[in-house]
Amino acid sequence: FQEIIPDLLHRFEERSGLNFTMLPVSSQEEAFAMVKNGQAEIVGRLANNLLFAQANELRLTTPYAYLGMVRISRKDAERDSIHRIALQGSAQRDNLSSQETSDDKEFTIYSDVEKCFEAFTSGGVDAIYCDSTTASYFLNTHQAAAYQVTALQGYSYDMTFGVDKHVDMALAGILDKCIRYISADDISALMTQDRLPHARSWRAFLVRLPVRYLAAFVLGLIAI
Repeated sequence: FQEIIPDLLHRFEERSGLNFTMLPVSSQEEAFAMVKNGQAEIVGRLANNLLFAQANELRLTTPYAYLGMVRISRKDAERDSIHRIALQGSAQRDNLSSQETSDDKEFTIYSDVEKCFEAFTSGGVDAIYCDSTTASYFLNTHQAAAYQVTALQGYSYDMTFGVDKHVDMALAGILDKCIRYISADDISALMTQDRLPHARSWRAFLVRLPVRYLAAFVLGLIAI
């Protein structure tokens, strides 16, 4: 999902005349630290959670994407058997109802989505709660037939930019105007384009195949 941000900022540059420099980070916490230390002014991907933003001294822009929240679990997992859940950032947990965060559920917050994937595939957690685009990325890079994705009805993950509250308020205002000029269809097209390289690669194709098909493929090669 991160690849959509450079595309968005490029469009913002064309419309506003501003120039943006992308600074790669390994986690959201690192992005917050860079803003706090004055190394950056904007966090590119942030949940639309006002209290969370205020706690990190950020000013939210208008959301640029509205993503449904889903649960990724193993194919044979029943809902009652899901107790240990991985989340990327505490802001996601704040968006859930008391039913989804009941006492029998244990949430573990991870700094980045790859750590969520690792904990899930290694058996450290029973499921991942994430946005629908992250779920698509997971299925495109793992054996999709072994997992199921269930929509968390009524919950969305609204993506915004977080702007350092100590910089000129005009920056957030300019970003707001740029976001309003980009249609929802354009945003959807950018997100779809972001997922295509993963979906079309040979590695992604082989990883998504059920094990029985991979075994048959290997036996076929041996026979040849």
